[in-house]
This record gives sequence, structure tokens and C-alpha cells, in this order.
Amino acid sequence: MKSDVAVISTNDPLFDASQALPESSAWRHTPLLLRPSPSSSMVVRGVRYPTSAEYSQDVDVNTPLPINDGTERDGRCLVIDFHTDLFEGTALFRIKLRKDENPPPTTDECKYYFTGRKRTFQAVIKGRFRQPIPVSACATGQVFDRPPSKLPPKFVLHGAVSLFKKLSPQLILDFDGKTPKFLSPLASAAQTVKADDIT
Repeated sequence: MKSDVAVISTNDPLFDASQALPESSAWRHTPLLLRPSPSSSMVVRGVRYPTSAEYSQDVDVNTPLPINDGTERDGRCLVIDFHTDLFEGTALFRIKLRKDENPPPTTDECKYYFTGRKRTFQAVIKGRFRQPIPVSACATGQVFDRPPSKLPPKFVLHGAVSLFKKLSPQLILDFDGKTPKFLSPLASAAQTVKADDIT
């Protein structure tokens, strides 16, 4: 998620209408918007319930994707089927959208996912790689299409990067390039990783 977004005029040569955000009034979960990165190879096949093979909505690059809030009945959260050049699978996202301290009432049919948990989000990805990839090459994090418009002074930034790299040597932090990124190895960042040998 980008917290500091540079505003680009539609007359600017950097502006690409296919990458423009839809109007915030069309976002399902304002102030959050979940969508594939337009510059990626990701294709969303559809959105469905995990208990169904039928898609509940058509999706294009500007369609806001569903974010579950943890109050869904069993089997009624929405999942996203997708594929890229390297991976195909299904994603489920839950984000605690409620600002209040009191969770919604629960029943046997509907339990609030975040009750008794300190976490505020859950991302579950299930699928398969379309070609062999070593787990050491898999990373999670964020890559930005352009540098942020405002950063702290370089001496502060480099000091913070040095500290983070001492705490986590495999962390990839690059704020100086044209596409800033911070990535960490998937196996160390994920709470649970399960691999099945399907050979």
C-alpha cells in the first residue's frame, strides 16, 4: 500500500490511463483498494466463494477486488483466482476494517475471525508454480513503479536501512532506484508455508 502518492497530471508523459486508479467512490473498502498491479503479468480469472467453482463477478484490471473483514459465515468469504507467468492459484485476503474495540456479535454460524488475535490482516495464497523455482528465490514485499515523492534525508534513510539489514540480513531494501522495493524471503516472512510434492 502506498501512503505517499505523487499526483501526476493526465497531461504528464508519465501518466498511463490503464494504470490510473478508479474513482474512490467505486472502491469497495474505502480507504483501501485491492487490485492487480497493471504493470504486472497477473490476470484475475474471477472472484468466487471457496465452496463454488462459479465466479460471482467479472474482473478487469480496474475492478476493485474483495477484501474480507472476518465477519463472513463459513464458506462465504470471497477468494480470487489468478495466474501470472510464474504462478497460478487462489488468494484470500482478510483485513480488520473495524476501528471499534468491540468485535461484532458471534453465533455458531458466524464467528469473527479477528477475535482474540492481535493481527489485523491475513493473506492466504494457495496454488502452484508453473515452472520450477527454488524457494530461496521467492520473496514477498512491495515494489513501487516510481520513487516516492518525499523521503527523509539520505543520512537518516541509509542509517535506517543499515539497522534493518543488521536485524534481517536477507532483507532487500532499495529506495534509491527508479523502482524502490523492500522484499524479504517468503519462507522467513510467512507464518505458515506448506509444500506438496506433486511429481
